Amino acid sequence: MPSPIVNQLKSEHRRIQETFQRIREVGGSSPEGKALLYQAKDLILSHIRTEDEHIYPKLAQSPEGKEVADCFSQEMKNLAQVVTQFFAKYENGEESAIQFAVDLGRVMGALSTRIIREESRLYEAYDRMVAGRMSA
Repeated sequence: MPSPIVNQLKSEHRRIQETFQRIREVGGSSPEGKALLYQAKDLILSHIRTEDEHIYPKLAQSPEGKEVADCFSQEMKNLAQVVTQFFAKYENGEESAIQFAVDLGRVMGALSTRIIREESRLYEAYDRMVAGRMSA
């Protein structure tokens, strides 16, 4: 059974995905789209902070957990760069709608892949650690 923090993080994943889907529907240059871009950015930053404060420190308490945490932490640095560049480029909504759609699709794909990996590997490792099924 997932821990409360894992349930919270999974719920945040759904909100992030729903926000990006809504951005896709309304477009990034509309007033609603711009507001949603800021909302998505805030959701992602808050989510990363929660993982940094709760998930990674707990996993670092065991060799197996540390290996998982280190792998995901490095991967997040790469993803964060892509996402940061996307937000920097589109927060002012000055690019073409076609280029925005291409870049949005790329970011949504990268985030979806990351979410699947987090939920199937990172959070599973955290819950094993919390339940005492991972050696410390």
